[in-house]
Amino acid sequence: MDEKDSIKKLAKIFNSKNWFAKDPDESVFDSFCELMNILTPEERALVIELTDRYLWIPGKDYEDDIKEALKDVPNDLLEKAEKMFLFPIVKPGDDGKAKSGIGLAYDIKAMIPGLNRYRHLKVINIDDFDGFNASPGTREKELLVLVDDFIGSGDTLFQCLHEMERRMNVDLDKIIIVSISIQKEAYDILVGKGFRVFVKYQVPRSISDFNTGAAIKEKKDLMRLIENSIPGAKPYSLGWQESEATITLKRTPDNTFPIFWRRMKRNGSLYSAPFLCIRD
Repeated sequence: MDEKDSIKKLAKIFNSKNWFAKDPDESVFDSFCELMNILTPEERALVIELTDRYLWIPGKDYEDDIKEALKDVPNDLLEKAEKMFLFPIVKPGDDGKAKSGIGLAYDIKAMIPGLNRYRHLKVINIDDFDGFNASPGTREKELLVLVDDFIGSGDTLFQCLHEMERRMNVDLDKIIIVSISIQKEAYDILVGKGFRVFVKYQVPRSISDFNTGAAIKEKKDLMRLIENSIPGAKPYSLGWQESEATITLKRTPDNTFPIFWRRMKRNGSLYSAPFLCIRD
C-alpha cells in the first residue's frame, strides 16, 4: 500500500467513525499521516487494518456509555437490593489515587436519581480498601458494584477481589462488575467463573480474532518488526500480555498495540503516536 492510498483509507476510516469530530485540530489524524510516511507498504496495510477496528472513547462519552452498561443489569438483582456500594477496580496500593474508575464511580452515583430502576437504592461510594474493614461482609439486601472504564487481562480485578476478601467475606452473588469496555478474553474468563459482568463494548484481539492460519503469525511477526522501532515497546509487545487490543479511552491502555500510543524512532527522528500515552 503506497502512502497516498493509505492516507485516503485513513480519511475514510475517520469519516466512518466520526473521528474528525473527536479530533477538531486533527492532531490524531496528522500523527497517523506521519506514521504512513515512515512505514513500509506492508506495515502501512497492517496499521490501516487495525485502525479500522479501533475503538476511541473520549471522556465526554463516558456517561452515556456507562448508562448503557447499567441498563443490562437484571431487574431481579436491583429489586431485591436496598443499598448499592460502588468501588473502583484498583490494585492494592492504588486505592485513593487518581484512577479512572474512581471518577466513574462518583459519576454513577450522580446519575442514579435519574435512572428509574436504581433510584430506590441508597448509593454509597467506597474510596479505598480500608472501607471494607468496617463490615463483616456483603449482606442480603446489598450490592457491591466494581467499576472501571476498561478491563484488560482481568489481573487488576482479581488483585482487587483478593484484597477485598482479605478484609471481609465476599459473596459472589452480591457482586456486579460494570465497565465501559473489556477485553473479550477477560469477559469470557470472568463469566466462566460465575461473575456478572455488564459492559457496553467487548474488545477482541485485533489480529488473532480476525485472521486464520498462517496469516496470524505473519501479521504478529510484522507487528513485532514495527515494534523494533519503538523505544520501550518490548514489555508491551502486541499489547500487554499480547492482548492485541485496539482501544483508547481517556488514556490508551497498555493492552493496545504500542504503535498507537508509544513514539516511533526511524531515520534518527522520533515520531508521535496517534494516541500518545506517557507511562515512563
